[in-house]
Amino acid sequence: MKRPIKQNAKYLINLLLVALLPIAVGAETLFKEGTKWVVHEFSSYPMVNNKNSRVVISLDKFAESGEHSLGFYYSRTPDIETTPFSEPQLFAFAKVEGNKVFFKPLRPNANDWLLLYDFDLKPGEGAYHYLAWGIVRPSNPDPKRSYMKCVGIEVDPKYPGWEMMSFEEYLDDTFEIRFDDGLYFGKNCWIKGLSSIRGVTWNSGLGLVGGGATLLEVSCGDKIIYQHDTSSIQQLPNKAPIKIRMNGRALTVSDSSASNSLSIYNPSGQLIHQAAIIPALPTTIQLPQKGVYLLKIGQSTYKVKAS
Repeated sequence: MKRPIKQNAKYLINLLLVALLPIAVGAETLFKEGTKWVVHEFSSYPMVNNKNSRVVISLDKFAESGEHSLGFYYSRTPDIETTPFSEPQLFAFAKVEGNKVFFKPLRPNANDWLLLYDFDLKPGEGAYHYLAWGIVRPSNPDPKRSYMKCVGIEVDPKYPGWEMMSFEEYLDDTFEIRFDDGLYFGKNCWIKGLSSIRGVTWNSGLGLVGGGATLLEVSCGDKIIYQHDTSSIQQLPNKAPIKIRMNGRALTVSDSSASNSLSIYNPSGQLIHQAAIIPALPTTIQLPQKGVYLLKIGQSTYKVKAS
């Protein structure tokens, strides 16, 4: 039976779309030897070196027997095209199991493989993921985990040819404490099979504020498989209306933008203090003991450390 002309045209268009967008639906992970992610990292803190820099994270073979087959390498340059990148430094091992990507930091006490990406997640499903940002320096703390719940998979016109996975991020699978993406991160999204839109090591946010990253380009060998429109990169504002200061166990908060309330939780998610914030007037709270706390102000969540 012959199709009508309009149906034939539609059929041909669908065939072309399938041919031109091979990575979109049912994409496999592109974590393989020779893949490189170029990332723009930025910070609003004046004391941070390389406030605007470019970073290359690459995957290459690692010459070691056993389970270590791929190595994550890291190199950086200030955000000036004429400045060369630093020599790549090995900072973690990587392995891929189906559409799941795991990493192991290059540290003497690192024995467990930690989940970096689970591209098999469907809307409504979640898993614990470990934040790999910052582990390039051995002196930095060990990776922290958060519970990433997939809330949608769709095609976004801003990322043609790719499936986009959007997430909500929680402290744990009780869903009692949700991490907002911070003041500057925007929506938490992954490009399925490729990485987060913030870069391969920025898979989760953990409510971090004051800085961030944007994935600029991904290549495999001599083939570029992803490019971001760099003209759309937004610089961080110089000033934030919310100011947070720790002095030992004394937490001081001021918010000049609006009347907000603050809530403080311990790492187990237990609410330990609530208070109102009066615009332009600092609010000081004495935390009960040393350690890390979660501070929620309005719709944003922060981590603070009492010493």
